[in-house]
Amino acid sequence: MIKVLKPEIAPIGGYNLEYRQTDSTSERYIYSHAGADAEGFQTVYDNLSETVSFGGEDSPYTLNKGVLAAGTMKISSVIYPYPGSPSPSLPTSFTIASNDETVEFILIAKILKLIPHYNPKNQPNDKLAQWKKGEIERHTKQTLHKEGVLQELVSKDGERYMLVSAFGDATNKYDVNEVGGLSGMPLPKGYTYESREIDEEMTIEPLEVAYIIVNSAFNFQRYDTQ
Repeated sequence: MIKVLKPEIAPIGGYNLEYRQTDSTSERYIYSHAGADAEGFQTVYDNLSETVSFGGEDSPYTLNKGVLAAGTMKISSVIYPYPGSPSPSLPTSFTIASNDETVEFILIAKILKLIPHYNPKNQPNDKLAQWKKGEIERHTKQTLHKEGVLQELVSKDGERYMLVSAFGDATNKYDVNEVGGLSGMPLPKGYTYESREIDEEMTIEPLEVAYIIVNSAFNFQRYDTQ
């Protein structure tokens, strides 16, 4: 019997946890587990293995546990199973134990491209200035809800990238739910920052490939303004 994977739901205030393949040794697939209660999941997270491997030690099919991303914005997400054809060496899902609980992770994405938007030979000291631009093969529907704040990066060609997730210590310094809350953040070269409150829901849903700009704390995704 073929198991049909269901989308994962991360409501406002929910969480998402990813296990990722090491960039330098793999095809860079990503697995995910999402839910509603980040605080309740914290203990489970703490007791999950730091790595999961589908091969021997140092196998290219080793996955590394990511940071638990708790929702701080008025954004909800529907995370669908990977829309492409995965490597036959990898499962579409796996389960691992955390004390007495079992957690399922589903294959959701593959990094197609992730290129530094700075000079790697003269790397900025500030991690927030270490921007990368990339393409992720995935299908994720994200909705910024009414009275949420649209935080945007705008390229010199007018392409708009919407902030879809924020995590880590930087969220204590920058307020993603305030208009202008990212003011003073180092910007990727050639981009400007805009911010406004929205009065109706705004949804972006790449069905196959998401175009992103990311640093260590903020993930912006390109959207169609038409």
